[in-house]
Amino acid sequence: MLHNYRKLLQHSTQRAAIGKSRLVQVSTNLDLEKEKLTKLENAISLQQQLEQVEEFAGDALNRQQLFDLLRKTAVAQRRTQLLKIELHRQEETTNECSLQVVEHQEIYRKLEKRRERYRLLHEKERAWLRLRQMNTEEIEIEEYLSWSM
Repeated sequence: MLHNYRKLLQHSTQRAAIGKSRLVQVSTNLDLEKEKLTKLENAISLQQQLEQVEEFAGDALNRQQLFDLLRKTAVAQRRTQLLKIELHRQEETTNECSLQVVEHQEIYRKLEKRRERYRLLHEKERAWLRLRQMNTEEIEIEEYLSWSM
């Protein structure tokens, strides 16, 4: 029986270690996705600042200058829109990673709970075997003493 508990404990310890490594991996992925999200937010902010800088200053413009300004403004707005779309995609990816982290935390918690249960059963079995061994030795000593008298 002790051998079975030892095997269960080893197996559950191994599974808990795998669960922890997966949790670390998913957490690392989440951190990377959050970094990408922050970079996109910064890029959008910078792009919006560029749009404001390129606005018409109030000077009289000829037709070519007006078309250039409108073209630059349209390009800047399009870049901002594309960045916002990418930001939305990145937010979805980050949310998915967050859900994976929560899921793996729960899995790891269950694996640790199971490992602890097997560890306690193993310890109880070892204590019971030690007690049984001590009782056997005590009986043998009493028998030896009773025969020697």
